[in-house]
Amino acid sequence: GSAECLLDTGARAVETGDAPRVEATRQGFQGGLAEAEEQGNEGWAAWLQAGSDALDAYAAWQNGDLGGADRAMRAIQLRPEAMFGLSGRLRLWLGTLAAQEGRFEDASQYFASLANTELGWYGVLQEARALRDSGDDQAASDAYRRFLDLWSEAPVDHVFVVEARQATGG
Repeated sequence: GSAECLLDTGARAVETGDAPRVEATRQGFQGGLAEAEEQGNEGWAAWLQAGSDALDAYAAWQNGDLGGADRAMRAIQLRPEAMFGLSGRLRLWLGTLAAQEGRFEDASQYFASLANTELGWYGVLQEARALRDSGDDQAASDAYRRFLDLWSEAPVDHVFVVEARQATGG
């Protein structure tokens, strides 16, 4: 599978404590790396290695090593092979991690960097949550309104829409 697909699978397994699935995902990365190296495809190998490293960083974060995870994710996202899907996920995670640590300005910058990506809508939602948690209710309300504009076609009973509507008094 692709690095993004494997990373998503591994991250869900980490979140649910599914150790066999985490190991299977790691083996998937290793199998893909071996195949890429056998074919002499350095780009594919580097992309898979970045995904594997991102899974390790995510697991470190979920196991409480926020500083180590932050450093690792920042380093990985700077690699050329981590562009596109991996970069967006890493920036989303880095923003969420920064918000957890109370670094709300950093969190907002990471979430804003997702504006023109497939994760842009979720970045706006996460930014609204970070602003709410920082105590900036007006900015949070504005961000929730932007989210509702982006998700104007979503079902009104979707959990994210309900959250945003409650936060904006709508």
